[in-house]
Amino acid sequence: MRRSWWGRGVVVAALVSLLTAGLVTPAAVATARPASGVAVAATPNRPPSRPTKVRFTTPSEAACVTGADRPLMRRSEVGLSAVLSDPEGGNVAAVVEVRQLYRPNTLVWQGGTTPQASGRSQSVMVDGLPVGSYRLRIAGRDRAGNVGPSVTCDFSVTKARLAAPTVTAVAGYPGFYPDGAYVSAPGLPGAFRLGGGGADAVEYQYSWGDITFGQSVPASDPVVFYTPQTSGPHTLMVRAVAADGATSMTTTHSFSVGNGRTRYVFDDLVSPTLPSRGGPGMTVSPTVTWVLGPLAEIGAYEEDRALRFDEPDDRAQTSEAPLKDVDSFAVTATLRAAAGAPGEASAVTLDGATGGVSLGYRACADGVGSCWSFETTGSDATLALTARKVVTGGWIHVFGLYDADDGVAEVLSCTINDVTPRPGAQTAVGTVSVEGATALVGSGVAGRWHGDVADVTFAPGRPTSGDMTRACSGIIS
Repeated sequence: MRRSWWGRGVVVAALVSLLTAGLVTPAAVATARPASGVAVAATPNRPPSRPTKVRFTTPSEAACVTGADRPLMRRSEVGLSAVLSDPEGGNVAAVVEVRQLYRPNTLVWQGGTTPQASGRSQSVMVDGLPVGSYRLRIAGRDRAGNVGPSVTCDFSVTKARLAAPTVTAVAGYPGFYPDGAYVSAPGLPGAFRLGGGGADAVEYQYSWGDITFGQSVPASDPVVFYTPQTSGPHTLMVRAVAADGATSMTTTHSFSVGNGRTRYVFDDLVSPTLPSRGGPGMTVSPTVTWVLGPLAEIGAYEEDRALRFDEPDDRAQTSEAPLKDVDSFAVTATLRAAAGAPGEASAVTLDGATGGVSLGYRACADGVGSCWSFETTGSDATLALTARKVVTGGWIHVFGLYDADDGVAEVLSCTINDVTPRPGAQTAVGTVSVEGATALVGSGVAGRWHGDVADVTFAPGRPTSGDMTRACSGIIS
């Protein structure tokens, strides 16, 4: 059985009560007679003053009251602060006890603080309280053990009705970001609807990439808008918050944003072939066959595969555009022309309503043989050719580049024995738009492709020389 703090101060309390009632005069207690019979004046040690500025601090700010207006706490840890003073100016400690409100003889918690200077605000944390209603008493105790008058506060502890929130990506915006998704390019505005926090949720706090929770939206309109500005992972951290400050468990919603590049490697032997990161799937016609790719042929990567186009209906295509919201861009592919192929052919095409581009080979400018080509179609059609002539039966990586700032189209190439991209001609061209242009592999404006295609990449901007060298090295490493 726990003993109350107030039991220790019963004699002092009774004496104070008598003084207050006027039944005992101060003189009656201010003089003591030792055995010698000589009267010696003594100063009474008065108990600490009644605590002031008593208030709840945790889990939320609340006034100290009794009765039906008692605060509702949604945690088992309840914090309290009060200013404690001693009439003699000595140090004073807080003593606290908590009893069940409707069973006042049941003591459920007892504690306090170490002695501190008179007049200071002191804090006490009451922990481990089960669900229920309670009456708390706080008083001061001086170094002599005298306990002063107390202040009473009522409160209730209830189980928080907060659940970890849900996060749902909202469709209909340029960017759509479900949990775990990969989006090809940054800069696309998106929205997220929060919910599921429970009936007590009044708002949802959130932050991006950390747990600061520095932003919030009301539970009545819980939509978060966000535009990722960089490539890489993006993480939304969300928690529900009740009116008293109680919070739920945190929900994490993550997705990745690429640099806008869509690359098809054709290693999975299925249709539709999905890109390695981001972009639409590519449907491969059933007549197309899979063959060993350049890395498999040299023993560098056994799973490397390529598509072989040798039938009239052979093709692979997307139903959606692999490039969106771009100005400058690049189309690259690892190709091998078949022996006996026609003199002109298109391997990779972007075909839009107002034009597009095609990567393949055309008749060389000197009229001898075929050279690798990159051409634009539409109202401002143009053709760029490499000086490198097509050699059938050998793998080559071809880059078709469009620079919107300089207004030029360019074609470059590298081979298994020459991994430094060799530039071709630059050709002036007007605006080239591939917005909405779908991808087609195996055919185009120059005619049907005869040969193999190991990979295709569509990328925004102009690749750096390092990007191109790495792409060329990928043929043999």
